[in-house]
Amino acid sequence: MRDKRTQIIKGAVVLAVVWAIIAGGVFIFTKYDVTATETTNVDPDMQAAVTDLLDENLTVPYDFSDQAKEYWQLIQADYADRGAQVVKENQNRHEEFKEYIISELKAAGFADEDIELDKHTETTVANDDLHAVNIIATLEGSDPSKEIVIVGGYDGMYDPTKVDYLDADDGSSAAIMLAEATGIAKSGDKPKCTIKFVFGDGEANSFRGSEWYARTMTKKKVEKTLMTIRVLSSPDKIYGQKTGECVVTGGIMDGDDQVATEALEYAKASASANGITVKEGKLDKKANNPFAYYGMEYVDVDTDMNGYAVNMIAAMLMCAK
Repeated sequence: MRDKRTQIIKGAVVLAVVWAIIAGGVFIFTKYDVTATETTNVDPDMQAAVTDLLDENLTVPYDFSDQAKEYWQLIQADYADRGAQVVKENQNRHEEFKEYIISELKAAGFADEDIELDKHTETTVANDDLHAVNIIATLEGSDPSKEIVIVGGYDGMYDPTKVDYLDADDGSSAAIMLAEATGIAKSGDKPKCTIKFVFGDGEANSFRGSEWYARTMTKKKVEKTLMTIRVLSSPDKIYGQKTGECVVTGGIMDGDDQVATEALEYAKASASANGITVKEGKLDKKANNPFAYYGMEYVDVDTDMNGYAVNMIAAMLMCAK
């Protein structure tokens, strides 16, 4: 009888463990309910919604370019060496720059609950552990059913004497991102779509910050994302870009076909409406934007601080009505 009772108890324990594992798996699956496989299928409703934006008045009453240039000069003067932390922390100005961004966001009106720090550890090409922290600032829109995600890297190092990618980030991306976020917040104008400002960390290492954000988006977040905008820092000596030139690239490569170009057309229309000349870049099917892998409309904005993309981006963020 005792042996039978022992067997029943053991069976109950095993059953409880199995259910705990299943429940844990369900929780994990729910938390990270991502689009697990690559897709070139963009939600047609979102494509139509982006196309409808072309009928809006795309001019904006903002000019954040001076603020962007101030941030840019500050980054080069005080935070030139701000690379994501490898092996040990506090080996450069990365942590200080992260705290500076957060303090500027709060000063502009972002509350503590509007700012999320998303930590992720990546392995670099040199097999080092990269300890990175994405800063995600949310500006709620009047229609929270749709979101625009704008991403720009804040890590990096700028040495004008070097050509290597890791040492050539002049801070344009972080400066523009910060100017957009603080400028729109201070304006008091409420965007229609909720805006997610993602200051990516690890961007100087194969865009690890934006890739992590895209990879961990839930299906619900993917479905409500109207478009993504990625702001890149591209000194002309690396990419062949002429000084003062702004290059926009977008669409998803489906084999040899370029599809889902609505966000790209919206970017070009926003630039034109605000007197900004842009050049369309050639889409490399081997280098798709990480958000494209999950079927999201996107546009890459490749510029230096003389590219005057600041007001074009403001138009894209605020004219989505």
